[in-house]
Amino acid sequence: MKIIPLLIVLALNLSFMSTSSAESNQCEHLYFGDLQTTLDQLTETQLRPDNQAIRLPDAIEDYALRTALTEAATDHIHLYTFFIEDNKTGLDSAAQLVAKAVEGVEVNVLYSLLGQIFQSIEITAAMRNMGVNAYPYIPQNIENDFSALITSSHKKLLITDSKKYGLEAITGGRNVGDNYFVNVGETASGAFLNRWKDLDVLVRGPVITDLVDDFIKTFNRMSLDETVVLSCEDKSHCRYYPELTTDADITAVPVRLLHNEPDAHDGAGDLDINTYYLELLKAAKTSIDIQTPYFIPQPDLLKGLHEALDSGVKIRILTNSRKSNDLGAPLFYTSAFYWPDLIKAGAEIYLWDMPIAEGEPRTMHAKTMTVDGCVFAPGSWNFDGRSYYWENEYVTSIHSEALTAESTAELDEVLTLEGVIPIDREWFENNFTQLDYIKSFLFATVGTRFL
Repeated sequence: MKIIPLLIVLALNLSFMSTSSAESNQCEHLYFGDLQTTLDQLTETQLRPDNQAIRLPDAIEDYALRTALTEAATDHIHLYTFFIEDNKTGLDSAAQLVAKAVEGVEVNVLYSLLGQIFQSIEITAAMRNMGVNAYPYIPQNIENDFSALITSSHKKLLITDSKKYGLEAITGGRNVGDNYFVNVGETASGAFLNRWKDLDVLVRGPVITDLVDDFIKTFNRMSLDETVVLSCEDKSHCRYYPELTTDADITAVPVRLLHNEPDAHDGAGDLDINTYYLELLKAAKTSIDIQTPYFIPQPDLLKGLHEALDSGVKIRILTNSRKSNDLGAPLFYTSAFYWPDLIKAGAEIYLWDMPIAEGEPRTMHAKTMTVDGCVFAPGSWNFDGRSYYWENEYVTSIHSEALTAESTAELDEVLTLEGVIPIDREWFENNFTQLDYIKSFLFATVGTRFL
């Protein structure tokens, strides 16, 4: 009598193993073998096991989490942002950081000088005067004056010490300000309430060590005060590198941190993300979803997209309409130059075209790519020339079928929203004049590398 229940248990276990094996096999070409070896060699980065990663698509929830992490910090906070906006959320965030500095928490901030100039330099100057170590990113190794002028910091990162986890980090596409963390009125929003569409991820675990390494290295290069240097003689006994943990009841995921740093290696640059995206396009077998506010593919990536399409990979791209593009018509027209050939090759292209709210565009600002239902790659890197050549960036390559499924399901839903427009030949016939085609050609010819 005991044999039958035992056989049933064995059968169930074999069925589970078979299912797990099938799911693993689906992603084997991306998780193991040649791709990972190539990335190890070409980018000199490592795939870190045993991390926890949580998507943060909602602006309000993201800001509440950031506030909670900041308030809970007792030792140090590292913030990397393009800028702090001169508005309620920006000023409130600056005030939170100043309050922690007054408490005695070490607060270190890196921001883009180029970006902050267009907001308010007075914000970061005031923070510095009130005890925050806030310094601008200024390239130091680029000799060409024009290149130095347009080279900038674009990374987004918040790291706080944590009593439970050692450290927690948020990274992704959001800067600090109202555009990234508020809702609009329901009448203006349709079915999408956040002012901008964007995405961050919360990470816990070993990959944060790589984020800390990069932040400290850059902070020390940018520090305006030689007495303010973040140093550790021994990481095993350093407050910036505590023991890192995750929740116990989660499915741990491997994460690889990649970055672009054009100012590295005496100005020669370190462009790991460009390499990563190209290799991922080559490795894709079934599907690629790209969300990017500025879709201006550089030649090798454009070739990679067409080769993937030719091999039967389904590609969907969500980017901004002219109305929703916060950087204006030049980027829209440059992007549009590449759409007809991609559509002809089989790509699906969609425009984010939400109603203007409070006189401002409602930009799609998320930067993600998913591949074959296996890899979820969010970050600060845009699919454009500035991210490719001129800005420092982060991308986290996360091996997780669950997070990839979440991202895919969200995109599926977004593509049904009123205000998201599928682009095809008929759209061009109805919306593009001969003058528009000329503008598109001229902007792409002149600006692809710089926009």
